Amino acid sequence: GDRAAGTGKGVFVKEIEDALLDGSIDIAVHSLKDMPTVLPDGLTIGAIPERADPSDCIVLPDGAKGTVQKGARVGTGSLRRSCQILSMRPDVSVEPVRGNIGTRIDKMNAGDFDALILASAALDRLEAGSATAMRFDPMEFVPAPGQGALAVECRTDDRETAEIIRKIECANSRICADIERQFLERLGGDCAIPAGCYARKNGGRIEVTAVMAERPGGNINRATSVVEEKDGGRIGAEIADKVRNTAGIDRNKGVR
Repeated sequence: GDRAAGTGKGVFVKEIEDALLDGSIDIAVHSLKDMPTVLPDGLTIGAIPERADPSDCIVLPDGAKGTVQKGARVGTGSLRRSCQILSMRPDVSVEPVRGNIGTRIDKMNAGDFDALILASAALDRLEAGSATAMRFDPMEFVPAPGQGALAVECRTDDRETAEIIRKIECANSRICADIERQFLERLGGDCAIPAGCYARKNGGRIEVTAVMAERPGGNINRATSVVEEKDGGRIGAEIADKVRNTAGIDRNKGVR
């Protein structure tokens, strides 16, 4: 699922960051989408390696073939995913699921769900991609900011470690991740509003798409933008304002 304020993922990130700050470790590797937009003083993202598949995917039980059937019970722990799948397939029911990837798949295979929505990169890293029935186009079914990317974190004053980490930096992945995190920061950092943002480079241009919903089963509001790379400095914040205004969401009061 996606990170929300006060969830277990946030606790895990904080524990690792505390170890960085007290010198117990020198490098931390996180899923970028789990990280707050504002880091603790003294820490920095030293590198973002080449991004893996940013998409979400549908996973079916062992032996199942075809597509998600009408009336299917679809498991996800993410409001963002719930809103988008119900917009595409109002004939299915969405049910909450918790646990790691293996636990979720075991629950589905035991009959608790007819399908799951998961991050493609998570399955690929577990070499479980064969379970995937379909991968969504991230420009259409929009992922969480930073999905598929890793963040390699270190202390800001540890120049030696920063120099080592920099060797695995992917400039294109950094540019796109920064745009998506700027979008999230504009919405309040660990915002509970179901929203997604995805940026990709296409030649010298950057294409950005964002979605926001009021609730599962409600309207999905979309915004897209294409800018020259040199003009991309504020596009994350601008598309956040654009999709929020479309959704009728007041920055201070939430959904109107």
